[in-house]
Amino acid sequence: MKNLIETFFETYDAQIREQGSLLEVSLPDVLREAFGQDTLRLVFRPEDVDESAELVTHGGYVLSTIHSFLQDRGVKVVSLLKERFHPDNNSLLEQLTVENGTIREVTTRRMKTVDALFNFKCTFLSDEKSERLVGVGVDERGTVFDVGDYYTPQTLADLESLPRKGRVELTRRQLEGRFREALRFVSEEARVHGRELLNDILKRLHRNVSRLKGYYGAQVEELHRNQPTYEEKRLSIEREYDHKLREEIDNHKLRIILKLISYQIVERSEIEVSWHALHRRGHPRFDHQSLFDCYTGILDHGSCPSCHRVLEQIVLTDDDRIGCHRCVFRCKTCRSVYSEAQGGSLCAVCGDRSCGHCGERCEQCGAEVCSLHSGSCDVGGEVLCSTCLKACIDCGRRLCSDHAFVCAGTGQVTCFEHKIICPRCRSVYSSRYVDGLKEKRCPQCASPV
Repeated sequence: MKNLIETFFETYDAQIREQGSLLEVSLPDVLREAFGQDTLRLVFRPEDVDESAELVTHGGYVLSTIHSFLQDRGVKVVSLLKERFHPDNNSLLEQLTVENGTIREVTTRRMKTVDALFNFKCTFLSDEKSERLVGVGVDERGTVFDVGDYYTPQTLADLESLPRKGRVELTRRQLEGRFREALRFVSEEARVHGRELLNDILKRLHRNVSRLKGYYGAQVEELHRNQPTYEEKRLSIEREYDHKLREEIDNHKLRIILKLISYQIVERSEIEVSWHALHRRGHPRFDHQSLFDCYTGILDHGSCPSCHRVLEQIVLTDDDRIGCHRCVFRCKTCRSVYSEAQGGSLCAVCGDRSCGHCGERCEQCGAEVCSLHSGSCDVGGEVLCSTCLKACIDCGRRLCSDHAFVCAGTGQVTCFEHKIICPRCRSVYSSRYVDGLKEKRCPQCASPV
């Protein structure tokens, strides 16, 4: 608070003398009329207040007067963000890396770009009042961003004012367009914060309504029903309760007020980097544009064409797309890289993804599996997953359920050639199991097998 007050008065050439906890300010002519006096004696802690000192607080005399004074004053400021990085094509090429391909050609174009920064005050009014300051920027491509994410205190300290001659100007239409984008963003942010406030507002409303209901309910209970004026007094109390209830509900309605406090135009330098890359197969050719920020030294590839999120690492896919690590996958079988748009399937056994060319569907259970966890029946040729595919205990042939037989003695699978059927009870046994019996008789009915 103290720094803010000192900065304001220094800006208007006031003489400031610090005497311990007291700030004595001799006002120039431009401020004397606003404050109605020649000198201000200011303190910032309640314990320092005396008859001649004014306590500076939120909503107090000093800040309210400053706000009123500044409300109708302002100048259009265009600032310059200086370049800190001056890369050449070779250094830019070193930052450009693609997976599954090679950069072949890079061309650059240096250009000036303009950011419009808007500062809004969001006021939330209900039974309580709260305020927030929100800074929103809109760049030349219409992208809305949080001012604090890019324009840090260090960045703001590096801004320099530009003279009118030679600076980039926004037309009124361009400025209004950016303002509408910023307002749309701030409105959504305010609605989200308002929904967070509603929970506490409704709790306070419920508490106050319960108190009113208890108070006026007790008044009705105190009335004697045999009194001649009972009905009239009861109706009067109920009307007053209804009136107070409506007042309470109106007081707890949330109202959101957005006000533009200030805006600033910032000119900065960017390098448009156009590059061409070839897939590892030698074709096709991919064209893309990235932007190098001459202040931060960051190369921005924009949004991913596939998933529309920030493109951090560029991947050239085998279905001829540009993607990022979040929206591409490598087929477990053929090791080719594909975008999510290509589809593919997750193996029900190992969970790895296969492309549409390598994935298989089990004809028995319908599960999607990769080629490592699928096979075909050696008898009928049906494609099965490794769970449904069984091996004969005698010869090892892979079998589907239609061509597999379960040995009644061991529960293991045997094939048609190696099954032995009891002629009496029709139980099925594998030849390995029967060969291991001391007496070649069915364990179920004791018939010779």
